[in-house]
Amino acid sequence: KQQVVTKTEYIVNGDFEGEAINYAEGNSANASIVSGQGVDGSRALKFTRASESTSPNPFVFFTPTGLDTTGTVEYTLSFKLRSTGAHWQGYIVENGATANWGAIGWEAASDTWTEYTYKFVTTTGTAQIGIQAVQGAGDIYIDDFSVAVIKETPVYIYTDGVGEFGRDGYGLKITDDTA
Repeated sequence: KQQVVTKTEYIVNGDFEGEAINYAEGNSANASIVSGQGVDGSRALKFTRASESTSPNPFVFFTPTGLDTTGTVEYTLSFKLRSTGAHWQGYIVENGATANWGAIGWEAASDTWTEYTYKFVTTTGTAQIGIQAVQGAGDIYIDDFSVAVIKETPVYIYTDGVGEFGRDGYGLKITDDTA
């Protein structure tokens, strides 16, 4: 038995290298895509919390398109983030109601790129995913932002002594190893 992994992506340009990504900002975040700051030295999304007393907290949010809102599809959110001093929290907004992600409800500042991965199910309306600077002061950089459905499908291989016959759920795959 083997696994075939498929990934359906719902964020366009989450590496900030090509066309415009669907993001917005709020509360004087001064968000922009900057060169030379990405994980691999290329581009990243940057926003700022200007001072410890900044209020309300600045944020950026992303709006994936085409999400299933029946509550039956599990999505994988992943991104890389580093900060020069501002602590941050992540949240999901559905129809204007905020639900903290619990395990990542709050993270201290770290100037080292750290990858975060979370699972969620959206049940109503349009989901937006937000990153908010909540304490301290400094810049927050985000790269490799992704919302995807990752599906693993088992593939069973059968041998009849002549060749292998695999059934992947979508048809019959035949491999002839007699040549």
